[in-house]
Amino acid sequence: MSNLGNTGQSTNLGRDGKITSPMSYRIEYCRLYPNEKANPLEKEFFEISEIVKQIIIEESMDQQSVLVRLAIGDASNSLEFLRITGNEKIELLISQDILDKEKKEIELELYISDITSYSKPAIAQQTYEIQCVNKHAYLNQLEMISEPFDNSIGKTIENICQSHLDVEEIIIDSQGGRIKGIVPNLRPIAACNWLARNALENGQPHYFFDSVKNGLRFSSYESLIKEDPVIKLNNQPFFEGIQKDQKENFDIELKRVQRVSSDLNLSKFNDAAAGAYASTLTSVDLSKKKVEIKKSEDTELITLNDNKPWPEEDSKFGDKLDKKKNSKKFFTNQNSLAFENQLNYHSNEVDNLQKAIMQIANLNFITHTMEVAGNPDIYPGSVVELDFWKSGAPELLEGAEKEEDELMSGKYIVDRVVHVFKLDYTMTLEIKKDSSKFSFDEKGTV
Repeated sequence: MSNLGNTGQSTNLGRDGKITSPMSYRIEYCRLYPNEKANPLEKEFFEISEIVKQIIIEESMDQQSVLVRLAIGDASNSLEFLRITGNEKIELLISQDILDKEKKEIELELYISDITSYSKPAIAQQTYEIQCVNKHAYLNQLEMISEPFDNSIGKTIENICQSHLDVEEIIIDSQGGRIKGIVPNLRPIAACNWLARNALENGQPHYFFDSVKNGLRFSSYESLIKEDPVIKLNNQPFFEGIQKDQKENFDIELKRVQRVSSDLNLSKFNDAAAGAYASTLTSVDLSKKKVEIKKSEDTELITLNDNKPWPEEDSKFGDKLDKKKNSKKFFTNQNSLAFENQLNYHSNEVDNLQKAIMQIANLNFITHTMEVAGNPDIYPGSVVELDFWKSGAPELLEGAEKEEDELMSGKYIVDRVVHVFKLDYTMTLEIKKDSSKFSFDEKGTV
């Protein structure tokens, strides 16, 4: 545990002051830098860790900046004293100095984006929430761009981030295809999202997002799911695996799912209409006065697990799901002569859109929201593996061919992470998978 608001020192310590639980942590510092001319201090920053009552860090594959929320309990009138206006810099360092393991750290340079939820519960106390974003998100609000590009999508996004958002490094895992065009008067992050939306190289959707561990990243879905799982999580009761050795207990607690809930999304009804199994694309090339119709045909998807998330042999509605080509129709306009022989913004759609949509739609096969112990090594875009026990009393499972719940188990991609630092360090994960460990055309086992 952490005695947050009272030096931020973890109280669950082993030998040499090391932490023995993944739910323990230490706030090394949380420094607020007042604006220079209004600074009443003799030093550059004001240490606010003493008045921080809770820290929430949010990151996801849909966010281009990490969002940090600091819950403040302020008895010293800091808002007025420090002349806080809402653009100040905050430096935050949270650590886990783990017994017999490498030290883990979350280090962020942030800028205040808003101050909300103000309340004055007593004459000598006020509470409020400081919301913070990364520097590049703040710079994004200060500029709009309209400029030509003629390069790969990955390189164009990298150039925008470095030229307009003061980003020194961005991870580029895939180039996304080469195109030519003009950014149509957008903010830099909106321009990057606009480019990423049509990065469909090899039929793979691409993602542009920010994370605590890796910073800004542009990557294809294929690149993300080919990485090894960062951890294997399970729902094994803690008492089943408890050991006398503190190091082993740390690992057991780190891998245990404390709570799980899910909408599951096991809906062929919805997924079929989204183009998850089959579709038809009509392309109209205005410059050549040409219409082309493409029907999806034996599309091979790149998946996390070995089997497709639908019964391939089922034909109760007259044909197999992947033969229902009219379940979803796409229409795209092309202008192939816009840049002579060079590809423009829409050129990748004809050959790649249907497969990319299938990849995205099938990613909703199963989703989970779960709570686990704090672990900075889990981040949006990472792969985790679930090993879930079958439901039922242990005596009902005796003689079962497999203890594992194969429907819920398997590899998942992490879509969203919420780090919560309060009495303990916990994380809420939103994870998804696009495929199954077993075939839906095979009989199940008890």
